[in-house]
Amino acid sequence: MFRLLFFVLTFILFTGSSLHQLNNQTKPKSSACGETPELNKKILTYVKANMGKRLGNGECWDVVAGALNYVGAKWDKKFNFGKLVDYKKDCVFPGDIIQLNDAMMHDEPVKGVHVYDEYPQHSAIILEVKNTQEYILADQNFGLGKNKLNTHPINLKKLTKGTVKVYRPVK
Repeated sequence: MFRLLFFVLTFILFTGSSLHQLNNQTKPKSSACGETPELNKKILTYVKANMGKRLGNGECWDVVAGALNYVGAKWDKKFNFGKLVDYKKDCVFPGDIIQLNDAMMHDEPVKGVHVYDEYPQHSAIILEVKNTQEYILADQNFGLGKNKLNTHPINLKKLTKGTVKVYRPVK
């Protein structure tokens, strides 16, 4: 037992790694696509500084508008948030913007009850890329956080109807 403990501690000391970090290396991250764009990083700074706060009127759009204006991004002040990205083929980065219209996600039934997430019209910022088409969103006016900036997961592989657009902020 002592030898095993000594080996693990030596491994961590010399590699600067841990078993947790090794496990996380197997998860696909946006780093496989290169570094997160600088403008996206600035958007993430805005989001993290405002987490838990009500932005604007508390609408989902207010988060995206506030972030894009904060970083001086070029956008049409409506729903064209930058350069359109094909989220099924191209790399998606934290700080990208997602727009859902009449979208519905269907989860596996829980105790026989079907679970749906509905997004009649919803704007959010991708806070984290978990996997291909799986993200953690930063938004408000959705779910438990309601009118305060909060986070929740979304899996676009479970999209059953509606449209999804992902935008890359641009200067």
